[in-house]
Amino acid sequence: KSITSMEVAGFPVETTMGISVAAFFEGSEFTPAGTVQCNNNILDMNPNNSYTFVPGVTDPTGIDFSGGVNWSVSGGNGFSNFSENVTAIAFPTLGAVTSGETVSLGGYTLSTDNVSGADSVLFIVGDVTKTLGGNATSCTFSADELSNLSAGAGVVQVAAYTYYSNNIGGKEIYFGNEAVQSKIVNYE
Repeated sequence: KSITSMEVAGFPVETTMGISVAAFFEGSEFTPAGTVQCNNNILDMNPNNSYTFVPGVTDPTGIDFSGGVNWSVSGGNGFSNFSENVTAIAFPTLGAVTSGETVSLGGYTLSTDNVSGADSVLFIVGDVTKTLGGNATSCTFSADELSNLSAGAGVVQVAAYTYYSNNIGGKEIYFGNEAVQSKIVNYE
């Protein structure tokens, strides 16, 4: 679930979109595994052989996860066909990003007001990432860590996720649910 919070005419507005991603590895390379579906939505195979479903004009909120997460893979390249109803884990709960809209490239603390039900939390400023434990609600980035970013508009994100694995056809398959809060910011 991708959640974007912003202010419109002085009022907070939150938009949630259902997105799916899948990747199958042979060594260190992505490999096709046939047709991949999440909740009956066919994912597009990308040029690097990963799979994504991104909301579009006809379905602006994307996949509806209110009834759970159900995967179906037709199989190929050594991967068996399988279906998996992801009931062992729920989506983590994640509050809005509470950090300011100005990111000082001299150092910045990215925070959210609430995280629960997560195995880990990923904090992202531009292309800089840090992963902390499942109860972390803030993360500080040093000037050195932010040194490759340039002044201007950007985005910060907090992603809480949980996962489990299942051996299917001799391959370890990981299933994860993630909630992501994004905020548009200005790097200075």
